[in-house]
Amino acid sequence: MFAPAPAGGVVFHAATGLAANAIAQVQAQMRQRLLRVFVRRCLLLEDDARAMAQREDGGGFSLDASVRIEAEDRAGCLRLLRYCAWPPFALERLRKLDPERLLYESTKPGPRRQWPADPDAAGAA
Repeated sequence: MFAPAPAGGVVFHAATGLAANAIAQVQAQMRQRLLRVFVRRCLLLEDDARAMAQREDGGGFSLDASVRIEAEDRAGCLRLLRYCAWPPFALERLRKLDPERLLYESTKPGPRRQWPADPDAAGAA
């Protein structure tokens, strides 16, 4: 929790003694709110949001209360910001093969350590 510091700024007070059910409750509430925002901003279809909300594994949302970065750890804060801003994949490597198929051109070889000879042929498989 953040609180105003006497000399200005804020002070972080670490949460202690949180029960697993309290963490699960916060996680469920955050998931619900984020999914609602994603639907409102047309980032997610309503059916997909409903399906994610009903998943037993949390629908891709998790909260790890054991991880924290101290305010003075500028390198740690920068790593966290870079991680959050990193896109899930590079859009410039994604191309449309036809109306129903996309191809993502990886920078790494496939499972057999071989590059596809023809990216169009690899997308057809």
